[in-house]
Amino acid sequence: MQPISARFVRSACCLAIALGVWAGGTLAAQPAGELILTRGVVKLRHDQQDRIYGTPGERVAVFVGDHVQTAHGTQARIVLHDGRGEVSVYSSTAFQILGENAGQTVLGLLVGKAAFAVGGGAAPVSVRTPMASMKDVRGARFVAEHSGAQTALLTEDGSVAFSSRAYPDVQVTVTQGQVSHVVPMQPPSVPIQTSVSVQIRIVREDGTDILTKSIEFGAPAALPSLAPAGPPSGVPVGSGPPPSAGPPPSAGPPPSVGPPPSVGPPADGPSRGGRP
Repeated sequence: MQPISARFVRSACCLAIALGVWAGGTLAAQPAGELILTRGVVKLRHDQQDRIYGTPGERVAVFVGDHVQTAHGTQARIVLHDGRGEVSVYSSTAFQILGENAGQTVLGLLVGKAAFAVGGGAAPVSVRTPMASMKDVRGARFVAEHSGAQTALLTEDGSVAFSSRAYPDVQVTVTQGQVSHVVPMQPPSVPIQTSVSVQIRIVREDGTDILTKSIEFGAPAALPSLAPAGPPSGVPVGSGPPPSAGPPPSAGPPPSVGPPPSVGPPADGPSRGGRP
């Protein structure tokens, strides 16, 4: 029989774990990363509570579901856990840790501008805006910018699969030095190459309209054409519809019988009762 003290300790541990799970997974929750304030002021919303941070170099753990909002003139970094990457959040930007699913980190750029440096490990990172998605990114550096009118993307290094929320199946690959954007109810634009000077300006300058005002984007990517419908099942190709039988031939009016033929007088011969 086990000692009473050991049994009590084991029961207490099980109860603590159960209460932690029941209370919302507090014991099991792990930070998704760490927020590091470079300059300015940032507001962090965690568990429906807002906290303001304004000390340069301050470090705060961030969790799935947290909102990060930077004030004007602010810059901050979010270092993702497990070496998955780092996000540089520019001023006047709203950002969210959307979730972690099947080893993938999903980030949300609600408005503003952010630069992403994603590691090349097995765990990909995806970024969503209200208009566009950057899916399953590995080993790439890129800048994304979202305003109410569009989402714009510059890939500094590597490649990024870019699609719109309106046409998720129409995807373009934006490679090193290329840009693309998404406007409402359109697929992403065809990626075009930019100069190094423009790329440096986009990365270095603060603000939420540097990318969108510096680039003349390409035309929207082509939508997939719909294949024509094939023949019904069981009908050989090229057989066509059965030939028309057409209307039945007209019988026409019945042939005219005409008057009966005249009998005329009897033929010459001996007349009965007359002379021979």
